Amino acid sequence: MTREAEPGADAAPSRRYLATLAMSVAEAESRETRLRQRAEEAEAQLQAVRQRLRSPRHRIADAIGDAVQRIPVVWPLLARLTEAVLRREERRGRPGA
Repeated sequence: MTREAEPGADAAPSRRYLATLAMSVAEAESRETRLRQRAEEAEAQLQAVRQRLRSPRHRIADAIGDAVQRIPVVWPLLARLTEAVLRREERRGRPGA
């Protein structure tokens, strides 16, 4: 892209040059708008996650999860219980199948 002067005008840029500048400005504005929209969507999702993390259910589940990992007997006991339930379901046949 060159800044060509039209015949008869000393400092006037060509129409093609002006059109190119206008297109680049429009593209930059479009990109900025898309980025702003993405940032707003991300902020909304972040707010939703923050609300969920502040809920009593999440705090209780988090405390139980911590207890399961910290108490050495609970994790193997939970694993055996889960295996027993799965074996029982396999013997009975899955409900609704």
